[in-house]
Amino acid sequence: MTNTFNHMWIVFIAVMVTNGLIWKFKSQSRIKENPSLKEGRDKLFKGWIIYSNIPWLLMGFGMLSGLTSSLNDYMLAQEQNPFVIFYHIVLLVINVLGTRWMFFQGGAESLVQHKFVAKGVEGQEKSEILKMKAMWLLVLLGGAMGFYTMMNNNFVGQ
Repeated sequence: MTNTFNHMWIVFIAVMVTNGLIWKFKSQSRIKENPSLKEGRDKLFKGWIIYSNIPWLLMGFGMLSGLTSSLNDYMLAQEQNPFVIFYHIVLLVINVLGTRWMFFQGGAESLVQHKFVAKGVEGQEKSEILKMKAMWLLVLLGGAMGFYTMMNNNFVGQ
């Protein structure tokens, strides 16, 4: 059971790729309406596939290389395993870059325009953009709360 649990990173990669493919498929109607959006949609898809999988690829590398011994290692950053610390720094960098993209580089607007995640209802783009930004902030808050909990509680039983 533990060995199977330690390979959940593979499932996470599959989920991220599947989500990206679903979003890409759902955006087809928008591309048919406006073929000039295809390049942007493809760029969003590629970005999703790369950035959403970096943490899981790192986790897989750590497990397969022996730098970490179990999934629990990633929840015990206070143990000061250098690879786990690197992993959490990478997560922080991805979140900072994602925040910069979402709020200052037109990320939310792009997601709405391409119907990649948001509904992109005609005439309600501004409200959809605000929803995307609010959702991003909630994701960040949830991640921060999870990290805080990991650092202050030993909830994995070690």
